[in-house]
Order: sequence, then structure tokens, then C-alpha cells
Amino acid sequence: QRGVAMAADSRASGDASASSSYFGGVEIKTRLGTDASTGGGRSGHDKLLDLRAERHADAASADPTDFDAHYSWALVLQEQAERAEQTGIDPNRRDAILIDACAKYAKARDLRGDSISTLYNWGIALGDRARLKGDAGDKVEARAMWGQACEKYRAAVECDVARTQSTQALNNWGLALQQMSALERDPEKRTTRLLAAVGRFREAIRRDPGFHRAVYNLGTIMYALSERAGRGQGGGGGGGGGSTDKGGPDATTNGIDSSSKSALGSEAAPTSADELQTAAAMYICCAQASGARPVYASSLRLVRHTLPLPALAAGSLLVAPPGLGVATAGCWRRRWFVLDHEAFWTGESWPEGVVAGG
Repeated sequence: QRGVAMAADSRASGDASASSSYFGGVEIKTRLGTDASTGGGRSGHDKLLDLRAERHADAASADPTDFDAHYSWALVLQEQAERAEQTGIDPNRRDAILIDACAKYAKARDLRGDSISTLYNWGIALGDRARLKGDAGDKVEARAMWGQACEKYRAAVECDVARTQSTQALNNWGLALQQMSALERDPEKRTTRLLAAVGRFREAIRRDPGFHRAVYNLGTIMYALSERAGRGQGGGGGGGGGSTDKGGPDATTNGIDSSSKSALGSEAAPTSADELQTAAAMYICCAQASGARPVYASSLRLVRHTLPLPALAAGSLLVAPPGLGVATAGCWRRRWFVLDHEAFWTGESWPEGVVAGG
């Protein structure tokens, strides 16, 4: 495979047992198990989902103001749509299930407008609908669905006042913008979408530095920008890389409104193809070091030759002696560090052949 593969998005959370599946070569945990013995027919799990859906429907009918009933009903419908995809049910039927799930999320949102999980899972359902539209060749509808998904992720992020529960939404928001970029005809708009995604992934990493999926996804964006720069279509830049739409449907569905830019990560990126490829390689390398995945390793093999040598970064740090309960001004010691392609190294003396700064 030539090119850097896109990593998986962050799926919905639910109350069913999880199992492993793959999307874009990345192992992810879903809420849905498969039953190979059924040969694609309805299994006991399918019937259990039907019963759960009926129970939640009855609860919602008995009390239309029951948030939990509507939200849980939407989760079950979403799981049924995932199950339908795995068993090969007609895409139109899957889309109808997702439409029903979105309607239930809308009702749940009306009942509890600050529910981050409602908005987040609603965004995932809209993204699933966008993929169905794209697979059917309807690019206009696919783009519209991705735009709506962006809006739900944006709303989820805005509801997270403490900034502790929205890293997954930021990651999925970035991926949705990346998908929208692929559907744009205007090269400037494509670059704008990609740079907006850069900001969302950076903010996800800032909120959770160990979130390797966002680190990898940021690398894929840099790689995409490098390919565009190599074709003379523009690479990165500052402030979003171009003007955004001021009116019409994009003003609310592109997920990159100017009021949220400053708080959601820098959208700047290098401008040359070589610099962008190096940035892509560094992010992918960091993702592989943080959480090894087959897709990370395969992508790293493709871009490894662009990593800066002999180290990604090098310099000095002030550290306190280990085991010291309270560090005072006189106890700090200067130690050198080198972050190379294999590990993070520290020592008392400066290594030969390494230039500070990387």
C-alpha cells in the first residue's frame, strides 16, 4: 500500500460487551460482538438488541421526558446499525436505522442539552451515515452529513467546560474535517479543511498527551498536506490556510467557525513538502512509540527516511535528584536529553555528534 493510512475514529460507548474489529488497519474496540455460527442470520444477540430497543421504547412512551430512555434507545439503534453492517444488510436499511438513532439523540439533547455523550455519539451516527452516502456515490449528501457530524463534535467540545471529556470528540472532529476535505472540489477549501483538522488533533493532544491516535492522525494530515504541496496545490500555513465560508450552510456545518479557532489548537503547518513530510514522520514515530499499532508501523516504514538525524530533538533539562521529597532552588541539576527514533535518553554529559535542538 502506498501512502499513509488514516487511523480509526473513536467509536460510541455503550453497555454491551466489547470485541475487537478493524477500521483502516487499526484495531478498535466496538460495543458489538459477532456470531460466526449464525452464517450472517439473526443471532441471539440480534434478538437481545430487539428486546432492549422495545424496553427503551416503552419507557420513552411512558415518560417522554425520560432522558435515559431516549439516549439508551439511540445507543441500541446505533448498535443494531453496526450489526446490520457486519451481517450485510441492505445499506438503505442501515441508513434508516441510523436516521432513527439520530432522531432519538435529538430528543435526548432537547432533554439534556449539556450531555457530552449524547452529542458525541450523535456525531458518530452522522459519520456512519456519511460513509454510507459516500459508498453510494452521493458526495453532496456525504459532505452534508460530515458537516453535521462536525457540528455535533463541536457542541460536545463546547459542553466540556473542564476540558477532560472531549479528546475523543476532538479526534473524531478532525477526522470528519479530513473526510470533508476529500469531498471538496476547491483546492483552497481542501487545504482549509486539512488545516482545521490540524488544530483539532493538536487540541486533543494538548488535553491528553498520551492519546496516540490523535498524534498519528496529525501525522496523516501532515502527510496529506505534503502531497498537496508536492503537486503545487499548497501545503500548510497560518490561521487556517485560507478564508472560510461566511454564509450559507457551511457557515454552521463546516466545524471551523472563527469563534472557536483560537481555543482549539494552532492550525498552522509547514509550507514546503519536505518540511511537511518530516513533520508527518515525527508524529507517526511518536504515535508508534506511544501505542504500537500495525498501521502505525506500516506508515512509519514509508516516511522513516524523512526523520531528522541523528535525533528528533536534543537539549538540556533541569531536574531534581530522584527521591527528593521537596525540591529547593539549590538542588536542581542540568541533564542532557536526546529523543531519537527509538527512545528518550538522558545523561550527565553531552553526547558526541548531537546538536542541540534536534
